[in-house]
Amino acid sequence: MTFLIVGGNRGKRNLALDLKSPAAKEIINRLLVSCDVVVHNMREGIAEWLGIDYESARKLRPDVIYDHVTGYGSTGPDKQRLGFDLLFQSMSGTAARQGASADRPVFLRTPVCDSTNAMLLASGVLMALHHRDRTGHGQKIYLSLLKTGALVNSDDFLRYPDKSNRPLADQDLYGMSAVDRLYKTADGWLFLDCNQTGEWDSLRNCLGKPGLGGELTFDQANNMDPWDEDLCRDLAEEFERLPATE
Repeated sequence: MTFLIVGGNRGKRNLALDLKSPAAKEIINRLLVSCDVVVHNMREGIAEWLGIDYESARKLRPDVIYDHVTGYGSTGPDKQRLGFDLLFQSMSGTAARQGASADRPVFLRTPVCDSTNAMLLASGVLMALHHRDRTGHGQKIYLSLLKTGALVNSDDFLRYPDKSNRPLADQDLYGMSAVDRLYKTADGWLFLDCNQTGEWDSLRNCLGKPGLGGELTFDQANNMDPWDEDLCRDLAEEFERLPATE
């Protein structure tokens, strides 16, 4: 996690304090008076216990923007539970839906819940500062990693009649269809992203095989469930004989 700490704190001034120490109280209060924005990710109730909760901060800085990021939210039976990115990748379905099936989840090295939550926090702060510029009022912002995970997978969380299941990648996790996947070439890999009828025709002409795939339409070539394994194999053979640059 060192790279996240070093990268995320570039250009910042840092001060280490024992928040439980009475000697730190005066320093904390001086900081709160000067803060436009306060951000913390402690569990519900801890900031109140330490005397740095929203109401305490607002007494020192009435127009403060106060951001509280939790794992599960500030209400509900899980509000006191600890959490971290990989847990919410799993709980939100990210790990399962990025894999080939629910039985084969995938760990995303990019901390998608952490990173997306940070972007949401930045957006919320900007909106709150704009609101404060117009009204003079501060406010408290709530965010949670679990809800962020739900947002990342919002297309799967929405429900409506006759909704089709969310498509999954193939067992090798190369892509979503025969014309939307990774292929090995003679000297590396490329990702084929053929997503229009005209592109399907151009692909066959480019490969010098206008008859590749027979009479398959683009919709048939791009079918996700089930894949056209024959087309996938034929394309793999064509790409493997050519260098990636070509």
